[in-house]
Amino acid sequence: MADQSAHLSHKAGEAAGHAQERKEDVVHAAQDAAGSAQHDAGGLVQQAGAQVQQIAQGATNAVKGAADAVKNATGMGGK
Repeated sequence: MADQSAHLSHKAGEAAGHAQERKEDVVHAAQDAAGSAQHDAGGLVQQAGAQVQQIAQGATNAVKGAADAVKNATGMGGK
């Protein structure tokens, strides 16, 4: 009876150890995935910022061009 109890206690300890290892593996995998997602998101934000800047520059140039066209059409172009 004592041998069986010791055997069961040993098996329970092994199971607890395996569960702890598995938990640590899952935590590390989750941390790696989170870090990768954060890195990817940072890259996307930088790309979006660059595109917004390009669009804004294009819009600014279009407005300047339209203003110049109106000035020239009305004779206020200064040339």
